[in-house]
Amino acid sequence: MRLLPCLAVAGTVLAAWPAAAEGPESIAHLVGILAPEPGSKACYRRVYDKAHLATHPRQTVTAMTFLIRVVRYDAQGERHQTPATKPDDWIGYQFAMAVERRREGRTLRTSGDCFGSESARCSVDCDGGGVTLEKAEPDALLVRLPDDYGIRLSSACEGNATMLKPGSDDKAFRLAKVADRLCGALEKRQLGD
Repeated sequence: MRLLPCLAVAGTVLAAWPAAAEGPESIAHLVGILAPEPGSKACYRRVYDKAHLATHPRQTVTAMTFLIRVVRYDAQGERHQTPATKPDDWIGYQFAMAVERRREGRTLRTSGDCFGSESARCSVDCDGGGVTLEKAEPDALLVRLPDDYGIRLSSACEGNATMLKPGSDDKAFRLAKVADRLCGALEKRQLGD
């Protein structure tokens, strides 16, 4: 029952989509994950316990944090966290992700933009690969590595980067929604604000 008001709001936002934007279809699959309201964000996290890792010995990921947020862009492409103020403003989705892996002495991070025309997909610039997203239930998100390429765990376009590639136990990660403050440092580091 709580979903109906959310869908009505999303429909209103999509109906009022500015002509200069790519179109509401470019975010259609993201709306079900996070309402298209600038400033909205959702933080998801999972730390895999020893029991889970023991039953999935080939899983390299020991922890994952994933932030998705909605921003507004003006006609000049400047990013804002406030609602649209002009007809040519448009909505975009961004993500930031942190990964910890077995035998890795550091946290690896990446970020980029999300699109939702065919599925909810988040990509890293410069052919850095990406992930797909699925709403698992109201407070869970499924992050999938959709192909053999995986995702580059660095936002930099140049230099050698570590990749997270799908493996027999590294294909899909079910993350639970947590307080937004738990993604605050990741957001600031990867997205600049």
